[in-house]
Amino acid sequence: KDLWEGTVEEAELQFVTHIINGKDTIFSKDTGAPFTGTMRVLNADGRAKGQFGVWNGRMHGEEIFFNSRGRVTENHLWSNGKRMR
Repeated sequence: KDLWEGTVEEAELQFVTHIINGKDTIFSKDTGAPFTGTMRVLNADGRAKGQFGVWNGRMHGEEIFFNSRGRVTENHLWSNGKRMR
């Protein structure tokens, strides 16, 4: 699987999100293809503030949020773009 890592601003430069069949779907701006892999969103200090799995452009698997000390503050489980918990 691919790992993409960067800030929210960097994500907005590289990806575009379209709603398809009522679900957010993430596409690469370069290729137009839906992203599959892990996205790790960093804060300005370069520390992870969140991470989530994406399959065929849709959130899939675990979504994790971290505080400034790197501790998990929240997590959710997704399946094909639908939040399960």
